[in-house]
Amino acid sequence: MQKEGSCFEKRMSFVFNSNYSTFFRYGMTSILMFIVVIFSGLLYQFNIMTTTNWYVIGIITVTSGASAIFLYYYGLKHIKASVSTIVELFFPISAIVLDYFINKSMLSPIQWVSAVIMIYAIIRASIIKNKKID
Repeated sequence: MQKEGSCFEKRMSFVFNSNYSTFFRYGMTSILMFIVVIFSGLLYQFNIMTTTNWYVIGIITVTSGASAIFLYYYGLKHIKASVSTIVELFFPISAIVLDYFINKSMLSPIQWVSAVIMIYAIIRASIIKNKKID
């Protein structure tokens, strides 16, 4: 499934400017989530958001969200979709590492198991891909 998504995104990167791709990805997600919020009856919670909450959301959006997605779409023009799929699997692992160093968060046993399985899957996918090339 992920491979199909990357292939679709790769095609989009040739048809649309990476800025448009980023806008549509965030825009469509925002619209869909707003609909979910309305139907779940949680719209009132916007009133209890503090200014600090909005600043934090803005910082997260600009730093890790929008800039990362922009670089992702820009990079898709220069590498194969299959490579981007494997590299994209490292995103959760990098989040774990950053969480450890920035927040001093320790992993639970299930998170350790999940991280090991993910690293194994990435290595396995890379080996299989290299065998097909040879």
